[in-house]
Amino acid sequence: MSIKLILVCREGEAREAYLQEAKSADVEVDIVSSYNELFKSMINIPYHGIMIDMVTIMKASKEEKDIAHEVLRAFPTVLLNWDRESDSVRAIPLGKASSSDTLNDFINTDCRHFEARSIHLYMRKNIHFNVMLSREETMSKEFLERTVTLNVSKSGCFLFSVQDWSNIHHVYFVIKELQDKTPIVGEIRWSVEWGKTMALPGIGIRFKHIKQEQLDDLMSYCKM
Repeated sequence: MSIKLILVCREGEAREAYLQEAKSADVEVDIVSSYNELFKSMINIPYHGIMIDMVTIMKASKEEKDIAHEVLRAFPTVLLNWDRESDSVRAIPLGKASSSDTLNDFINTDCRHFEARSIHLYMRKNIHFNVMLSREETMSKEFLERTVTLNVSKSGCFLFSVQDWSNIHHVYFVIKELQDKTPIVGEIRWSVEWGKTMALPGIGIRFKHIKQEQLDDLMSYCKM
């Protein structure tokens, strides 16, 4: 089976080292220099996995990293680091548990059994649903926060909020526009505090428990 990967790495010796090692595993590799280029390429082209140079990822903006967090968890992904002195490549798999500790292991163990896909289903669309948000499963009225989504995807959403969400891992919320008002359970993956940066405050949510009917209803709005 032909394996197609994408490498995020700026031009230089490290990139050449990664390509040389990937070449030995007989895979096809597309190359981009930033997360923005990665997203653009992955919207339409299906990939079996993602390789990311550690130096390149460190120089990405917070906004790019936040978006990437949602995308990367849907694919086999590995961080790569090139050691100039030993001319060796270190591989650190991300996401699901993996025993792969070399790039070849990552390709043969994680990528060859993964169905190639693009990210069009995981990209977020700016749409503003009305939301009743709570830290408690009971969703007591006195503790509800009335808010909105700033963007939505098949895997999660970003909820506007000026509250302090540190040390909170899960939230419960009802989306007013959905026919089924069963509370959705979300896992907080990241947050933006009010007043810390010149960005809209809130929490990045991954849907943890959502009915298929709710998800279908949600996606029908996103297609409008």
